[in-house]
Amino acid sequence: MSQIAYKIVFFGMGGVYSLLPLRALLENGAQVAAVFFARPESTRQEPRWLPRAAAKDPQALVVLPETDSIISAAGEFEVPVLEVGELESEALSILRELSPDLIVTACFPRLLPQEWLETPRLGCLNIHPSLLPAYQGRYPLFWQFRAGEHDTGVTLHLMDTGVDTGDIVAQKGLTFPEGVTAWNADKLAAEAGAELLVDVLAKPKLSQQPQPSAGASYQGIPTEADRTIPTSWPVRRAFNFLRGADDWAPFWIEMEDGERLEVNRALGFELDAELDAYYENIGEEKRVQMEDGVLRVK
Repeated sequence: MSQIAYKIVFFGMGGVYSLLPLRALLENGAQVAAVFFARPESTRQEPRWLPRAAAKDPQALVVLPETDSIISAAGEFEVPVLEVGELESEALSILRELSPDLIVTACFPRLLPQEWLETPRLGCLNIHPSLLPAYQGRYPLFWQFRAGEHDTGVTLHLMDTGVDTGDIVAQKGLTFPEGVTAWNADKLAAEAGAELLVDVLAKPKLSQQPQPSAGASYQGIPTEADRTIPTSWPVRRAFNFLRGADDWAPFWIEMEDGERLEVNRALGFELDAELDAYYENIGEEKRVQMEDGVLRVK
């Protein structure tokens, strides 16, 4: 077990990308003082402590919005969970009372204001699923799959008031298997990020270096146009994009004559195959002619 000497407050939300780094911290003996849990759909303005799930007390009241979440993981290790809506003064006061060495965030859906960033003694670390400075922004995996990236990685960086622009602490490479789905891509990135986080925090000092300006890119929220694929794409790129970004369905495939097909799922592809038309229907499946093969979709 790694020895992590820092006092940490963990910020995250539902989903595997928050869950696995928190579990790694807890299972490696980190002192996690509290978990700040954000629900994207929450309209609550004031923070509230969730009823504590104490592993040593089977009668304890347990509130679990997901069967395996950062809330349930915190409950196993008797870590208190604060549900936060907007980041306002009451939640900041609680954070200051906790007096952490570090904040660690993984898929937390809000930018931390300057006064929050200044609260922990050593700053705030974020686990970002790209090799920064490339693919800054909230949906880096979508944009990497759209660009046809194969080799990517995760970055542990200090947070500033920009969007994923803070100094780099460490990076780890990652290659996704062909046809990986969005959920599995999140899981693989979270596993790599969790391993990187534990390795870094087991050291007595955090190293850091500014992000280079070369290769920096920022992408925003995907639009319908970003979910539209021209048939001039290589078939393998189209297949991997539809699979890796499948939680953004529906998508559209645009033919040379302007016709658009709505699709929800990629089933497979056939390299070097040729159709006599732009596409054909076989039951519920569609076979679409791409640049260098046939894409099978539903």
